[in-house]
Amino acid sequence: MIFCVITRLEEAKLKLIVEDIDPQAFLAIGDIHDIKGGHFKKRNIH
Repeated sequence: MIFCVITRLEEAKLKLIVEDIDPQAFLAIGDIHDIKGGHFKKRNIH
C-alpha cells in the first residue's frame, strides 16, 4: 500500500502514473480538511 498527500493539480498526473504502472490498481481518493502533527505548509498553487 502507498499513501500520499498531493494537491488537486497533481491528482491527474498521479492517476496517469499509476495507470501506466498497473492498469488494475485500486485508488481511493479523498479530500483532507484537517491535519494534526507533521509540518505542512500552505503553498500558493498559481
